[in-house]
Amino acid sequence: MATYSLAAASVLAAAAILVSCGKDPVAVPVSSLTLGETSISLNEGETKTLSVSVSPETADNKLVIWSTSNASVARVSSGEVTAVKAGNAVITAKSDDGGRTAVCNVSVSALRISVESLSLDCSSIEIMEGEQAKVRAVVKPDNATDRKVLWTSSDENIATVKNGKISALHPGIVTVTAETEDGGFTASCEVTVLALPEIVPVDLGLSVRWASWNVGAMAPEEPGGFFAWGETQGKKGFSWDTYLWGDGSTGALTKYTGSDKTVLDPEDDPAAVRFGEGWRMPTLQECEELMSNCIISFGNSENNGARGFILTSKKNGERLFFPAAGCYKGNTLKQPGSVCVFWTSTLSAESPACAKAVSLTQEFYYYDFIQDEERCMGLTVRPVIE
Repeated sequence: MATYSLAAASVLAAAAILVSCGKDPVAVPVSSLTLGETSISLNEGETKTLSVSVSPETADNKLVIWSTSNASVARVSSGEVTAVKAGNAVITAKSDDGGRTAVCNVSVSALRISVESLSLDCSSIEIMEGEQAKVRAVVKPDNATDRKVLWTSSDENIATVKNGKISALHPGIVTVTAETEDGGFTASCEVTVLALPEIVPVDLGLSVRWASWNVGAMAPEEPGGFFAWGETQGKKGFSWDTYLWGDGSTGALTKYTGSDKTVLDPEDDPAAVRFGEGWRMPTLQECEELMSNCIISFGNSENNGARGFILTSKKNGERLFFPAAGCYKGNTLKQPGSVCVFWTSTLSAESPACAKAVSLTQEFYYYDFIQDEERCMGLTVRPVIE
């Protein structure tokens, strides 16, 4: 018992001596940092908190400082990572004591929004044989990630479709269907392709006979289609940027440059392409012959009151009606109801950027009938046949 007491007394005495010396305890430094994950993947807007282990556990200063290599992609605060936008970033944890580091690679993906519905801007349309029409697909929501739409025709012998543009080939009825790649939503449009009416040639006693109506029309009073010179399909916007035979970026002509051809080839003539069997656009000389051998008056059609120009042959009294359809420049229809402008097949000798056209106005006697018009403009076409 005494031995134990003496030992205890010795220990207490040693402890008293240590305290009386006033020395600080030894600091424990940080030796390493470890993150719970070294790489994570997030979608835009998502958050995730990274766990961090400081070694040793007895380290005195466990403060960790967080940083990101790209705050526009991912931000970090106290270990919580917020995905901002698609991309990659590196999140770094650094010990305040000793500058030990650990990193986590963050990959952020764009937020995927699924398609919820699909509709078309029309459920049925009628198109003339040889014409084109555009059907617009409406994908909802507007910010859906994958808005791709696949198009099919129930009978490509009657009509084909590409990116919503329908090309009518032969008379008949087809169903055009749109389907979203995301979700497989579908919508359909019934397309009726109408047969071209048998075009009636009018003999004015001239070198060629003239068609009763314009290309794309079904009656003399109808405007029909509008075409840029050398293009066989109608369209809505008429400018050099959309012109088939021009480079919109440089303004250079790629065909009918003045040194290669001066009259349209049959494959670039909408009258020849649409009607075939000898029909074509009139030449400059044939239009000059028409103007000089007809009495021209402005008035209303006897059939439906449409405004236009009546050309009466001085040779045999036969008549042609040309509707005052106007003309397109850019996206704007100019002077409908008062002007008729239609193409010849002849390139301008003065400028290859222009072609010859017949221009009739209410005050036609103030102007030359034949004028140069920029080839990219949208004018009507009146066929002729020998």
